[in-house]
Formats: sequence, C-alpha cells, structure tokens
Amino acid sequence: MCCSSLVIAELLRCGSILFVISAFAGFSTRDTRTRIAAASVLRCSISDSQHGQRALSLLSLLLPQPIISYVASDCVRAVQVFDEFHESPELIWNEPMRTELKTLIANEVSATERMGEWVPQMRPLVFEQLRDELMVCALFINSVLMFR
Repeated sequence: MCCSSLVIAELLRCGSILFVISAFAGFSTRDTRTRIAAASVLRCSISDSQHGQRALSLLSLLLPQPIISYVASDCVRAVQVFDEFHESPELIWNEPMRTELKTLIANEVSATERMGEWVPQMRPLVFEQLRDELMVCALFINSVLMFR
C-alpha cells in the first residue's frame, strides 16, 4: 500500500502526519494492525519521490534513526522496536523517551488545532536521557565502551 504524492503532500501541509506518527507510536491507539498501517503510511511518505525528503526530515526530528530505518524496511518490526527497551551502541530507547515524544506530539497537535493549520514549531527532539551521550558515526560511545 502506498499513498499518492498528493495525499502525502496534504499530510505534510496540514499536519495530519502528526496523527499518523501518533498512531504508529501507539499514543492514539494500541491496536497493532492500526499501528502497522500507520507505519506503512510513514514508509510511503518517506519513500515518495516528491515529498519523501520532507517527510524524512520531519521523522528525523522525532525518532531515532534505527526506528526510522525499520519503518522504511519492516513496518511490523518497526512497531516492535518502538515498544521495546533498547540500550545498545546503535539505539537507546525506553519509556521516558516515548513519554517525551508523546508530549511533543501532543503539543504540536494542540497548537495545530488552535491555529487551524500546521506551522511546525519543532526543533530536533533532544531526549533528556541522551543529553550527556556522545554520538560518533551513529554510535553512542558510552554504550560502545560498555559492550567492549
């Protein structure tokens, strides 16, 4: 299933992509099939020839790169990885980080509803747990040292 470029353009223009991200993340639904379908819409969005780069840029503000990679390749596994606890050189991901993401998305949705249109206010989300983490070549150095 892939969306047309026109649908993806509209998702990005009006902010509906936030609702898709929220569904993927399980914030608005816990139904696994719905979450996988949302991941599929995200996959189509980032692979779209006209709007994919903009969609990828938006996702990169919110999600760790390894989760985006799973969205691009395996929607079922993307939902599983999102829900799991991870502490490896490639991915640090846990419940407090999911809560931070949920708060950011809720704030963006609320601002969009107030203004009647989406004016992205987001900067890259720097998760509190990662503030002191050094990342080099997409690896968390402290985790690399722990796994040595």
